[in-house]
This record gives sequence, C-alpha cells and structure tokens, in this order.
Amino acid sequence: MLTGTATAGLIFLIVGLIGGGAATISNLRSAKGPRERVFVRFNCIAAWGVAVLCLAMMHYLPSPWRYLVLIPYFFHLPIAIYRATMKRQLIRRLEHMESVKE
Repeated sequence: MLTGTATAGLIFLIVGLIGGGAATISNLRSAKGPRERVFVRFNCIAAWGVAVLCLAMMHYLPSPWRYLVLIPYFFHLPIAIYRATMKRQLIRRLEHMESVKE
C-alpha cells in the first residue's frame, strides 16, 4: 500500500506526463514549415530528455543533493522556453518570407 505522499507524487507524475504529451503533440501539429518541424522535434526531444534526467537525478542522488537539482532546472527552464519561442518565431518568419519570394 502506498503512503499519501507517494500516491500524490504518482498522481502529479501522471498529470505531468499527460500535460507534457499534449504539449508535445500540439507543438508538433502546429509547426508549419520543414525547418520549423525539425526545430520543434529537436526541442521536444531535448525537453523530454532534460525532464527524465532531472527525475533520475532526483531519484538516485542522496537527500541534500537531490533538491539542488531543481535549482538549475527551474531557473533555466523559463529562459530556455523564451529563447526557443523567439527562435521558432524567427524560423516561421524566414520560411514565410522565402515562400512569398517564390
């Protein structure tokens, strides 16, 4: 039988996986051009890899160190999302300008 904390952790993990899967599918479907599709695919794979790495490090590291894993994750994540969004918009504009020229 699981404790209340373990049950809550599993529920949050499942909700996070469902939300991440929905975001991945939504991002892949909304990509318009070939360069944007490659960029989105790379970012989705990188985001899932970082999330799995963070969870693995939280599981395997001893107690005081496992919580320090979250510091770079939560500080780097908003910056990475912002930069990826700006780059995706730039790629979309460039692909649109190239299609208008032709």
